Amino acid sequence: MASAVCLASIVGLVLIERDGSGGAAEHLGDGAVQRAGRGLFATLGPLAVDDATHEDSAPSDAPADEVVAPVEAESAADLVGAGEPLDRAAQTRAWYLENIEGWIDDLRDDHRRENASRARNYLRADVPEIVPALLTALRSDDKQQRHYAAHLLIERGHEPTADLIEVLVDDLRHDALYERNAQDAVTWLDDHLDVARHRLGVALLSDDVQQRFTAAYLLARGGFHETRAAACEILIEHLGDNDMPRDAELAREALTQLSYLVLPQVLVAHRNATDRQALDYLDRIQRDILRRAADPASSRPEHLGTNSYLPYRWIGWSFD
Repeated sequence: MASAVCLASIVGLVLIERDGSGGAAEHLGDGAVQRAGRGLFATLGPLAVDDATHEDSAPSDAPADEVVAPVEAESAADLVGAGEPLDRAAQTRAWYLENIEGWIDDLRDDHRRENASRARNYLRADVPEIVPALLTALRSDDKQQRHYAAHLLIERGHEPTADLIEVLVDDLRHDALYERNAQDAVTWLDDHLDVARHRLGVALLSDDVQQRFTAAYLLARGGFHETRAAACEILIEHLGDNDMPRDAELAREALTQLSYLVLPQVLVAHRNATDRQALDYLDRIQRDILRRAADPASSRPEHLGTNSYLPYRWIGWSFD
């Protein structure tokens, strides 16, 4: 009985009851108390640990399946008194199922800083019920929620669906959502061009310069002839000197990939060009096309890796 009272006292030290607003339990600052509490967590089962509530702390990078689920202090004390071990896996799973809806809502763009980052860590867990919730979030009215849901599904290796493609093509736009959102979308779409080609074709008519360019770049890399004329026109526009670094080099690569079928457009553009940089690139494209026509093996495009540099303007970070 004495040991049960002692353990229950430690539980009382390391846990703070939820407040009226539903906030998560917080750590006390004393390291010794925290260490004692963690030792107790291992004995009693999954108790609340949420480092993200510390002021100025970054979101935890620990895998979501290692996150420990909370149990009320009185429940843990009752279990000690009964002398029965806590079914950790069952309690953790029940906790996930109870909180999935809230985490999905936290992916939205709101005034609470870092709540979306924390929610993403939890939603990476290997819990099958998370996937249907993410698929529903792809149709959200909130851009940030759609984006995070799409990229969580990508991390899981989910098959490309119409909704997933729609969100990722939308990510090609020049926006202030996230510095690499367009970069990551290009990398994924390049691996799924066969199923994304029609939606990318629509993006060629976008009102956003970056989206038009990246769609044209991807379609040209895929060698799709039904969109080659429109893609070629957009890519030629980016051969001149402008404020988008490296877009001319990528346009040259993509136009060369379309090969001799776009040679007439290239020749017309060369005849009408007045920009010195554009003239230089159009000369190089003509030579590259003729060289590749003679050596088809050299026409295979390189795979876009996750570190590929694409010419998006620096747009800074947004905070969720």
